[in-house]
Amino acid sequence: MLFAVSLPVFGTRSRQPARVEASEPPTPGIRSMPIDPAAIRHAGGNCYNVDLPLSAFGPGEVPAGEVAGSVVENGRLLGPPAQLHDLIRLRGGGRYSLWNDSVSNAVTLFFSTTDNSDPRTNGRSYGVINQPLQFANDWNHWLERSWRNHSRGAYFLRRGGQVVAPPLYASLGITDICNLKCGICGSQNMLTPVNRRHMDIGIFRKVADTLFPLLVTVELNSRGEPMIHPQFTEMQEIMLDYDIFTRYQTNGTQFVARKLALLAKTRGDVSISIDATGDLFEYARTGGKWEQVDQGTRNLMKVRDPQRLGVGLYPTLTAKTIEGAAALIDWAVEIGVDRIDFHVYEPIEAGVEQAPSQQQLDALKQYAARVDARHPIQIAVEFEIVKPGQLPPVDRPLQMRYENIPRPLGAASAHPEYTCMAPMQNVEIDLDGCVCVCCRTQDRKLGNAMSVEAFADCWFGAEYEAIRASLRRDSLTPPVIDTCRGCVKHYTAGSGIVEFGS
Repeated sequence: MLFAVSLPVFGTRSRQPARVEASEPPTPGIRSMPIDPAAIRHAGGNCYNVDLPLSAFGPGEVPAGEVAGSVVENGRLLGPPAQLHDLIRLRGGGRYSLWNDSVSNAVTLFFSTTDNSDPRTNGRSYGVINQPLQFANDWNHWLERSWRNHSRGAYFLRRGGQVVAPPLYASLGITDICNLKCGICGSQNMLTPVNRRHMDIGIFRKVADTLFPLLVTVELNSRGEPMIHPQFTEMQEIMLDYDIFTRYQTNGTQFVARKLALLAKTRGDVSISIDATGDLFEYARTGGKWEQVDQGTRNLMKVRDPQRLGVGLYPTLTAKTIEGAAALIDWAVEIGVDRIDFHVYEPIEAGVEQAPSQQQLDALKQYAARVDARHPIQIAVEFEIVKPGQLPPVDRPLQMRYENIPRPLGAASAHPEYTCMAPMQNVEIDLDGCVCVCCRTQDRKLGNAMSVEAFADCWFGAEYEAIRASLRRDSLTPPVIDTCRGCVKHYTAGSGIVEFGS
């Protein structure tokens, strides 16, 4: 966990790269010392070291052994401190130690970077502060500070919060009912009958009371159309009360006055499933009216505060809808949408649509790349950014350093120790308030989040712990949940990690 700090400037001497200067006079008070990458040495594994002026750590004699101080990476505190040097080499992850060797008469910093990259070449800046900064010397209690955001934080800590961090992200399925019947939607075209319903507002309130004080982000997912829930505006008010970053997935048919007024106050992102314009939209989104969606989205763009709310499109590309993709880009540019993330249709049960051809995808990429580079819109096709843009400065959470899907080691957003981070930082909440690991494992209920006690039973329970352990990169056994096997294989194929047969 990282904490942003503002580093003061302590005169011209503090701007010089940190090196050993035995003759330097003692410097009282706080001192900030930038580290010259050229002075850093590799000390094995994930560990690097650099010598620092002994005099910077106090006017008198500095005792041998561990020295108190803080280390920053790009202005953010690293930690935990006072770590065994072998553990820094083995685990890295920002661990460090400031050590005074009486023989060499120098303080040496043994440290690792947040992602275990090489600090000499990763382009980041590093520095040392000659004393603990605020709570930086209290790293053993960073979990406590996180759980203490909750009014029942002490209870969570007694149950296991000293070892397991709270979740950061929750995906809530508040309804599996939709006002449209789209041929491309797997959740609305299931061969097995489904008892479709809305989440009871009482369950939502209980889940909010239990989880929202702990979370960074809540997503209202798209198993149905969340904005048709009868108490949707009440749910919006609750999320505004917690000032929680909210992600909305919506088909764009429900942008009416009251909901728009609350969206305008929201800190978050809106992702709208619009695949084409005009008649082609109405073909893809059966029951939808293009005129209504067009006007509603324009109204949203007028009332939203770009400092707080991002707006993007999430079109599904079929062999048919891709014919209207160019017109969709032109429309999005006209009304000022921030981004478009095109993704390719995957066949569903009893589906009749086909995925687009590679030739169609290549033509779309070429068209998107020709959009005026000065326009701020960003366009991606199958996760590849084909038209870079300048997204609005929405205050998005920084804590989500790792994705909630399996990632091969060394890939962007990959955790160094876990193949998948979902069991550590994500909770999936169904209509009954039950907890699952993610959207792909909803048949495995691990407990519920309708009370602090029930969630603690679940989050700190043996089943969750077994799931986490089985997704470690050094695990010698397959993932506990069978669904995870195929998911890990799909997302990490060819990465060199162990792939369990599905």
